[in-house]
Amino acid sequence: YDYVQFSVSTDNGATWIPQCGNYTVDGTSGNGSVQPNNQPVYEGTQSNWVLEEINLSDYLGQVIKFRFRLGADGGTVGDGFYYDDFEVLYNVDSLPSSIESNAGNEISVVPNPFSETLSVTGVEEGSDIRVYQLNGSLIGTFTMQHAVMNIPTESWSKGPYFLEIEHAKSRIVKLVVKQ
Repeated sequence: YDYVQFSVSTDNGATWIPQCGNYTVDGTSGNGSVQPNNQPVYEGTQSNWVLEEINLSDYLGQVIKFRFRLGADGGTVGDGFYYDDFEVLYNVDSLPSSIESNAGNEISVVPNPFSETLSVTGVEEGSDIRVYQLNGSLIGTFTMQHAVMNIPTESWSKGPYFLEIEHAKSRIVKLVVKQ
C-alpha cells in the first residue's frame, strides 16, 4: 500500500531515522504493501487538514535534515501526499538565558551585545565553550587555553546565540546577541 514517511538525518542524508507523529501508524509490508514494516508511516486518506506534531528534542544541538518519502505500490492511482505550513518550533522560554556562579568563579562574557569579538573570562583552562544558534545548530567549539578567551565572530550573522560552557560536570548557558 502507498505511504509517506517523515525522517530525520544527522549525517547529511547518508542514513535516515523515521519519526513518529500524532497521525503515523506502524507500516505493514504484507499483501503487496511497499511500506517499511513496523516503522512509522502515514497511510490512507484524510478528508480534512490535520495539525501534525513531531517531537525532535532528541536532535537538539545537532545539524539535521528532513525528508518526506512517498512510496507507491502501483495499484490505485490517487493524488499522493500534501503538506502545508511546515515549521520547526522550539520553546525559547524554557532555555536558560543567564550565567550562574560556577564553583565561586565569576564568569564574564563581554561585550553583550557584541559585533566582532566575544571575550570570556572566569572559566578554568581546559573548559569547552560551545556556541549555538537558536535553532540548535552548533556554530563552533572553543577550548579555554588562557585566562581570557577571545572568540572571533566576524562570520556570524546578526542575531541571538547561546554560549554553553561545560566544566566540572556543570553546564552554564548565556544568551548573547550579535548586532
